[in-house]
Amino acid sequence: MNWEEVFSITQAASETAVVISLPYLAFQIRFFEDFQLQTPLKLLNLPVGVRENVLAMANNFALCNNWMTYSSPKSVYERLGNEMEMSADGAIQIDNMCQC
Repeated sequence: MNWEEVFSITQAASETAVVISLPYLAFQIRFFEDFQLQTPLKLLNLPVGVRENVLAMANNFALCNNWMTYSSPKSVYERLGNEMEMSADGAIQIDNMCQC
């Protein structure tokens, strides 16, 4: 085996590798473009979802009560309610309205 044969074998192997990698590269570019198009829309909708959730907390007493029972921030809202001269339930509604 001489150097020309080695060179032609390595050249054929490198050409084959390039041909095999082209579809993979095309797939990656396509995936990245789709990701780029979808990500800003998801990020734009995130604040809307948070606002809707906080607004629901402000308008729905049962939801507020369930959240206060589950997460136990009652002492914080009791202290805030005392400062504002109202109940903890009123304080959480005022807090959620301010967050909206």
